[in-house]
Amino acid sequence: MKLVGKTILIISPEPWGTNFVSKHHYAVLLAKRNNKVFFLNPPQKKHTNPVVEAISAVENLYQINYSPRIQGTNRMPVWLKNYFQRMDIQRIIKKIPHALDIVWSFDPYRFQNLRSFRAAVSVFHPVDFFNTSLEFEAASRADLVISVSREILAKYPNPHKYFINHGVGEVFLTSIKGKKNDGKLRCGYVGNLRSFGLDIPALLKIVKENPEIEFHFIGPNVNSNLGGSANEELDAMFTQSKNVIAHGSLRPEEVATRISSFDFFLICYRDNLGEIASNSHKLLEYLSTGKVVVSSWISTYESMTPHLFEMVKNNSDLPSRFKEVASRLDFYNSESLQETRKAFANDNSYEKQIERIEELISVSKSKSAG
Repeated sequence: MKLVGKTILIISPEPWGTNFVSKHHYAVLLAKRNNKVFFLNPPQKKHTNPVVEAISAVENLYQINYSPRIQGTNRMPVWLKNYFQRMDIQRIIKKIPHALDIVWSFDPYRFQNLRSFRAAVSVFHPVDFFNTSLEFEAASRADLVISVSREILAKYPNPHKYFINHGVGEVFLTSIKGKKNDGKLRCGYVGNLRSFGLDIPALLKIVKENPEIEFHFIGPNVNSNLGGSANEELDAMFTQSKNVIAHGSLRPEEVATRISSFDFFLICYRDNLGEIASNSHKLLEYLSTGKVVVSSWISTYESMTPHLFEMVKNNSDLPSRFKEVASRLDFYNSESLQETRKAFANDNSYEKQIERIEELISVSKSKSAG
């Protein structure tokens, strides 16, 4: 099935906003492929009937705000839960002027029976860790299950399940590159700075032990559409450390331009997060610059190309590995290694991931028909 000229509903656990993760990037690219894309935000706290609003920055892209008729349906018996969820589904699809070709859910907490949307194809696409039995129900009722982590996929009994890596937006592959005007070493960190998975002690240690390096943090360190909670020590670092610059939330095109002038990057998840940190959305954006990344353990990349990036098994080794890479950037940022990283990022563009998903949809539908 070609994902062109279709009507697509994306169910996202994060609302539309300045900060983009996988759901937002897929929505934009699908809209640019001449699909009518409806982005269903999480439920509103106050009661409201479904409202469709065009997202002016992108043609063919709309967001839907709504609240459920009945709160707490997931705690009800399955038959009753399904009844009330079908009521909400009917309210939502009545606002969409065309029959759905695809319902594409990134959120197991809502509408586990995707067949109730009566779309030609239903896709469950967990890109995050979910600690709920609801995800198994969502996976079992989908035509296709896709994930960025083989560890996540292993949990689901659906035979039509496939690994598709995170994607990298076109803007990161084609943006105008920034240039350095001095010899200052700059390290970039992009992501939700209120994420519970961030290893704050390790991050603080690295910043403190490398005063000669300028650390640039891009991402929400206040309330945002990505959620999370504040940390006093981290907030103090942003305001008091002389070698730290906090840029806050930036639009994807601003991020792409900004990071192109950095010398290297840092990923700093807590140890023992398991499948929660088995992949990272921002890694491919880093790799698109060609520059080296120093990272905590990301199991998806365990057997990937050597020197694609530098990761440690335990975060106790992260500060020393960071220092070692910073002292040998001529090697880690050699022309050949940079070209390898750029090629890897290009092979994982959202456009190419959508082409892979098109093929998987065709395969799964033919198997189901057979």
